[in-house]
Amino acid sequence: MIRGFTIGFILLWGVGACVATRADTADIARLGFVWPVGEAETPTKEFWERLRVLGWEEGRNLTVERRWAEGRIERLPELMAEVLARKVDVIVTVSTPGAMAAKAATATVPIVAGAIGDPVQVGLAQSLARPGGNLTGLSYGFSEGFAGKWLELLRECVPQ
Repeated sequence: MIRGFTIGFILLWGVGACVATRADTADIARLGFVWPVGEAETPTKEFWERLRVLGWEEGRNLTVERRWAEGRIERLPELMAEVLARKVDVIVTVSTPGAMAAKAATATVPIVAGAIGDPVQVGLAQSLARPGGNLTGLSYGFSEGFAGKWLELLRECVPQ
C-alpha cells in the first residue's frame, strides 16, 4: 500500500504542479515516464487513475512518453534522452538511479522522482530545506532532518 500511496499521491503532487503550469500555455501537456523496471513491475494504477480524476486524460490533454529499462539501469540515460527529445514538460521516474539519470540529462525540465535515497548525499539536492534545481519528489532516506521534512510535506498536502 505504501508504494501505491507514494506513486498515486506524492508523485501527483509534483506532476500536477508541473503539468498545470504547462496547461496554461498549451493544449496538450507531455509527460515523460521513465521506469527502471519493466512495465509489468510498475505499480502505477493509482497514479494514472488520480491523473484522470484531476482532469488529465491521455489522448485529450495529456501525451505520455513511456519507457522501461527492464532492470537494466545502464539504459536509463538513453531512455531519458529519448523522452527529452520528445519535448516533454515533466519527467516522472523512481529510484535513486532513475533520479540521477534524469538530473544528468536535464537541468531545465522538471523532474518528479519517487523512492529515492538521500538526495543530498548523492548530489541530487543542495539541502532538504533548499533543494534547488529542477527535481522534486519523495525520498525514503532516513538521514537527520528527513522526519521533519516528511511532516512538512504532509502538512502542505493535507493542511487539516
